[in-house]
Amino acid sequence: MTHPIGDRFAYPSAQAREVHVSVEIEAPPDVVFQALADPRELVAWLGDMPSSDAARESPRNPSRDGASDERDAAASPCTYPAGGAGWLAHVRAPDGTPGTVSGEFLYVAPPRSLTTTWAASWNRFVQEEVRFELAPIVVAGVAGTRVTVTHRRRSAMLLRDTTIASARAAADAERDTWSARLARLAAYVATRNALASFGIAAGDLAQAFGALHRRVVAIHQGESA
Repeated sequence: MTHPIGDRFAYPSAQAREVHVSVEIEAPPDVVFQALADPRELVAWLGDMPSSDAARESPRNPSRDGASDERDAAASPCTYPAGGAGWLAHVRAPDGTPGTVSGEFLYVAPPRSLTTTWAASWNRFVQEEVRFELAPIVVAGVAGTRVTVTHRRRSAMLLRDTTIASARAAADAERDTWSARLARLAAYVATRNALASFGIAAGDLAQAFGALHRRVVAIHQGESA
């Protein structure tokens, strides 16, 4: 099936490297989709910095005053970004080193599918593609969602000295990293649902979740309190 805006990532299948990872989350698709499609929430569970530090300008996502963004978010329901809206997150690379990843939303179809570009610092900012597919399921007796990530990687095309073994090792590392990212997504959504029942806004949760994650990383790396 042809991508609705054209396949910008078409290249020979022999060179393609796809990573597939899934997770089951105890929340309905619309709730999970918002955590993927709202740039502030996306970087809250994906990145290592507060979402307010992760705004990125794009032709369809002009820079605005941060306080105005917070007021708008509190005053109106989530409106999903159109194609071209950008995001930026400070993250951990598959080898554990600090890095950045950015993208632009290509295809947003709530609450079932979302596709974004993916340009990571550890892969020389080569433009790749990540697709999230959401399917309603029953998890532990409640309405849930199976999230499947397909990461189409182009990095190997530029690394001419890459061997088959090293390419497979890189794919395995990326798969493990996506498993960890999806575990954080599941934790974020579960926390969001729990705190929402107490009237805590998603924007506040994004900030708190980011701070908590950075503290956990610091403890894991042996940093002092």
